[in-house]
Amino acid sequence: MKITKKQLKRIIQEEAKRILREQENAGGPSAHSHHWPTVDWSNVDDLVDKWESEELDSFNRNDPSMIRDELSVSEARELWNAQVFAASDELKEDLSQRIRDLSLVAMKEMTERLINGDFE
Repeated sequence: MKITKKQLKRIIQEEAKRILREQENAGGPSAHSHHWPTVDWSNVDDLVDKWESEELDSFNRNDPSMIRDELSVSEARELWNAQVFAASDELKEDLSQRIRDLSLVAMKEMTERLINGDFE
């Protein structure tokens, strides 16, 4: 069975997440040592996979910005695909971190409102 680089990266990321969860459950070091809950952002993967697919499909052999003079169309497509894969990996990490940061701010604000009795 062959696996692609993208599949291998995803397997490695999932294993890293699993190991971190096991460390947290065993009382080991955690990046999230506060009392705020955390979850895996699996929908981010789905969203980025759709974005990636659309970007891969957007390659246009008639677009001069996508075809450099020294590259053939197939070489330019390979370069475009490699750039999209690299960008999608970074986008997954960036979106996940932004969602975590925004969620933490919202949870802290809601806790403050609870403490202040805003929901009586």
